[in-house]
Amino acid sequence: MLLLNNPHIKSFREVKVGQIIQVPTEYAKTTELYIDVENMMPIVQNMYDEKGLFEHYEFKNLQYNPTFHTNLFLTSASTN
Repeated sequence: MLLLNNPHIKSFREVKVGQIIQVPTEYAKTTELYIDVENMMPIVQNMYDEKGLFEHYEFKNLQYNPTFHTNLFLTSASTN
């Protein structure tokens, strides 16, 4: 978003100390969030700015309340 709001800057390496740049005050002007009504988990998120869609996320094969086996957790810190 910084580069999009500052077309005169082609790379972050070009920014100089004291240079004035436009910093967006919000990440997205509009966010669409689609929720699966069966499990109440997000399935799609779209982020829009004044130019249109700039990010799209799809969430697939999400698991809620998964079972974790106790051997996945350490009971004490290793001293080795």
